[in-house]
Amino acid sequence: MAMLRLIFSVFIIFSIIIANPLFTDVINEFQTDTILGQKFEFHPLNWGSEIPLLNTSVTTPGGTSYIDTSITNPPYGYTIIDTSILNGPFYLPLTTGYITAYLQDYFLDEISYADTFHSTILAPPMGASASRFFLYRIF
Repeated sequence: MAMLRLIFSVFIIFSIIIANPLFTDVINEFQTDTILGQKFEFHPLNWGSEIPLLNTSVTTPGGTSYIDTSITNPPYGYTIIDTSILNGPFYLPLTTGYITAYLQDYFLDEISYADTFHSTILAPPMGASASRFFLYRIF
């Protein structure tokens, strides 16, 4: 049984390498705290080049907003997304909600969170943040 699992794991890893996936850490962390500010940390793995973020759409239960500031995500760096660079509604409910970040030809990521037993990501407690990892495939 252990040998079968090893063979299966090697097959999966080989398939991933052949499919040429790009691992991205797009929505790295998010914070729902209304006192400390609602925001998310953004980190597309861009292999040493800057990614322009102008017109990136950010959708939450409050609606869809767009980055209206001419900024870029630095090579291997992080960018904080909050209402200071967004045009439109941006609201993350404290216990259940979602965030979607999308920029055509660059990235798509979504976090859904809930304070339930079945959720893969729980809403972060007050003053804290939660994080996730996303696999984005470019063919």
